[in-house]
Amino acid sequence: MAASISVTKTPFGVALKAVGGLRSQLADPEDVLKRIGMAVLKQAQLAFVEQRLGATTWKRRYPNQKPPLLNIAGALSDFNQGRKEPIPNQYVGRPAGRQTSLLYNSLYPKNSKAMAIQGGTTVEVGSTLPYAGLIQYGGISRQPVSDGAKKKMAAWMKKLGGARRKAASYNPSTRTWGEKGSAPKKKRKKAASGSAGGSKVKSGKAGTPKKAKQKTGGGGGAYKQPKNSLQGGALKKFTKASAALARAQKMGYLFNRSVLKTKVVPRPFLGITPVTLREIKIIVEKGLQNGNS
Repeated sequence: MAASISVTKTPFGVALKAVGGLRSQLADPEDVLKRIGMAVLKQAQLAFVEQRLGATTWKRRYPNQKPPLLNIAGALSDFNQGRKEPIPNQYVGRPAGRQTSLLYNSLYPKNSKAMAIQGGTTVEVGSTLPYAGLIQYGGISRQPVSDGAKKKMAAWMKKLGGARRKAASYNPSTRTWGEKGSAPKKKRKKAASGSAGGSKVKSGKAGTPKKAKQKTGGGGGAYKQPKNSLQGGALKKFTKASAALARAQKMGYLFNRSVLKTKVVPRPFLGITPVTLREIKIIVEKGLQNGNS
């Protein structure tokens, strides 16, 4: 005999009414409810591992962003926490929903805060973490862009720019990169004769191309490899350095922001999959058998 399962969305997570009128026939309704709750929580943790809930596959981080990928919100969090550069995990699209393991750990079946019995017929499971619902249902997250984070972002980009200049030299006349030292030295303008203090000359770092305007938001344009005449190991080193700089520059628009708003796509981890439903039915049937023995 199988029991019908009703699932209700709650602020805490999901509530499952699985025993209903069968309560009087069960030897221990609370034990059955706890077992059902544990089955759902195990499935919730599995969703983080498989990056899907049943047939619903999670989207990767920044699904519309072109490579090289950067988890902008995660990188900003790292800078706000005082890191000098983002952790390597921010450069990949998966695993999503696991910036830390706090949410995953909050769903352990034996965690008393992850499960509650309501009215003797309902078990409620979920996470008490404030951002759990944001992951489950999607929404808008907000992060401050602190002055400290901006300084660290600037230092990070400067470091990556320096690494690229060490890998090759830029020739502004041909607009190409070549072997280190191959670009002509930039001539400085001489002060006009007879002037009091001489003329001021605007100059940047020699051998550095002008930066293109950065697009705002998480999408960004496709990364285009700069023209170059490099080959072999030099080309490989330069390509790597250029991609790293292009990735970092995706955060450039944050220098003019005080708050980062990110649209979080839904990544449901709580719910009833066909596999979990079969397990719940088995749990209830065993409870009925024990109650009638």
